[in-house]
Amino acid sequence: MQGHAKLRKRLAAMCKLCDSAGITDFSKAMEEAFVHDIARVLQTKANAPQSQFVFSNLKMWMMQKFDFPLFETLAAFPNPQNYYQPIFIDGEKLRTDWQGGWMRSIGFTPSGSILLFTKALQHEAFKPEADWFQYFLLVEFSPDELEIEFEPPKMILRANDVKKEGVNLLTNQKAEHTFKFSLVNLATPKSVLRADAVEQSSFYREILRRGRPEEQVAKEAKAKSDSERFVVTTLHYAPHPFMLRFFKELGYETRFAFQADAASLLEEHFRQAAAQRAPAP
Repeated sequence: MQGHAKLRKRLAAMCKLCDSAGITDFSKAMEEAFVHDIARVLQTKANAPQSQFVFSNLKMWMMQKFDFPLFETLAAFPNPQNYYQPIFIDGEKLRTDWQGGWMRSIGFTPSGSILLFTKALQHEAFKPEADWFQYFLLVEFSPDELEIEFEPPKMILRANDVKKEGVNLLTNQKAEHTFKFSLVNLATPKSVLRADAVEQSSFYREILRRGRPEEQVAKEAKAKSDSERFVVTTLHYAPHPFMLRFFKELGYETRFAFQADAASLLEEHFRQAAAQRAPAP
């Protein structure tokens, strides 16, 4: 316990988000959402009992506490059709689009592990309140299991066919899955643009369009502007949306400023994770 406390103190000193549970309601918001996720696992048993990708390797997964920051791993110019960075499980690519309640986050835990938490929902037509999981993956990796590239602003967590043993949460039977991903941050403060700057740039609008009708692009740009006021032009990690709620409590004037500072917050976590890796033989 003493060693754990020392590690947590060291992490808190590195990244001000690590003490967020004490100055914001981030942990409370995550706990409330996680309670809904537990209920969705039960609903998934009823609606999709054959799903293989409702899985965790945490022994007490239902007791997971989110008293550490989470970062969403997002595409460049994220939009509902191309939002998350890709992850492959057993060779199958998980969806990279976005809908409400979906998630693809990395967390650097107080114990030194790296948590992958990603989920996607589905529901009956015209019944959005009755939903269940397409996939739900709550998986811890040790730094030794991942390749960690730390050359700021480039920071990468890479899994090259990493096998993880755990439990299928629908059957409570042992399960094993192979993970492959490269989750990348290339963002600098200059990579973050205000939504109105994007709307005025024909170059960026062309990138955002990606074959979609102009009116759809305009609608998405307005939604983005109304809710977030910025876009990021490179592959990047973003503070979890629940974290962004508390930008003022965390010392930022705007959500824009919070996102612009994300790379500096990540640097200390990547440095610590890289330092924990066993030296090459």
